[in-house]
Amino acid sequence: MICSFLDVANCLKKGGMPEEELAYFLTLLATRICEPPFPLNEVEAKIKSATQRVDRIERSLTSDVREFISQHSGYLTPNIVLTNLTDLTKQDKSKIHTVLSRLAKEGLLERTGRIAGEYRIVQKDTPMIDAASIQIEKGVELALPFMLEHYVDILPKDLIVIAGTPNAGKTALLLDIVAKNQDKWECLYFSTEMGEQALVRRMAQREPSINWKFKFASDINGSYQDLIKPDALNFIDYVEQNEGEAFKIPGILAKIQRKLKNGVAIVALQKNHGKGSAVGGEQTRAKPTLFLSVEQQYPGQILRIEKAKAFKDYNPNGFCMKFKIVKGINLINQTDWGPEIA
Repeated sequence: MICSFLDVANCLKKGGMPEEELAYFLTLLATRICEPPFPLNEVEAKIKSATQRVDRIERSLTSDVREFISQHSGYLTPNIVLTNLTDLTKQDKSKIHTVLSRLAKEGLLERTGRIAGEYRIVQKDTPMIDAASIQIEKGVELALPFMLEHYVDILPKDLIVIAGTPNAGKTALLLDIVAKNQDKWECLYFSTEMGEQALVRRMAQREPSINWKFKFASDINGSYQDLIKPDALNFIDYVEQNEGEAFKIPGILAKIQRKLKNGVAIVALQKNHGKGSAVGGEQTRAKPTLFLSVEQQYPGQILRIEKAKAFKDYNPNGFCMKFKIVKGINLINQTDWGPEIA
């Protein structure tokens, strides 16, 4: 019993027993259970040791959770925190409710009252600057299909969405942007459905042939914002969700946009025929500075400018372009940009 006395103290302390009750219980244990009796003058030392050990564990976990909160916004639950933190022990997992409750008392979190254990991350103070000191800067140098860059300005941290019906040409449009910009940008291409062989076969059909220089990853899923580089030209082809969870897509787009710094993200989404927004609803158009839709229109495709937030000489919103795709990658325009004629 002597060798396990500290283990008993640790277990009781980790279980949340107050120190007064812990001292009373351990005294009874030392005098009436232990054989030979445990020295009473060492009981206090064991309680102190157990308390310090538990406090160290909780401080480390609290620090990790506090760091997680500093990098996120919106709502969270214990399960969300546990899913995102790595290398947690069983002891850590049992303490997560206590840690979140403590951070709520500090004012970093606020209970929502909607469901048990749900918190809202309290918005931190936002640095303010004098509006008169802001200087107008040029947009980034970015070539787009069919010289669309002549109509719109793309700025650092911008999000571009290309929403298309199945097999309408989303990937061909994205790869065209890669080809036009890979000499000036670090280009990263993340695909949820196209494998390496499908990619290399399509690249080989580019006319005239070019020396491809971008990085590629396939079979991606989950936290798309964790994949991108803040200062690169990032392509996600495409953001998908489980059935019944398309409502999450606007939030995913917001997270991707927040991750950017000097870079740009170009994201493909699925859409239904005749719709000017993507699967996920009208809010999929909220964050992008440029939102394009593409669908088949025999004998080719039609590309529409659904939203151009920063345009140049005149407003191109509602403009469209008819084009064909040859060999899965070569874009050939059939009309110029202009208002759609019924």
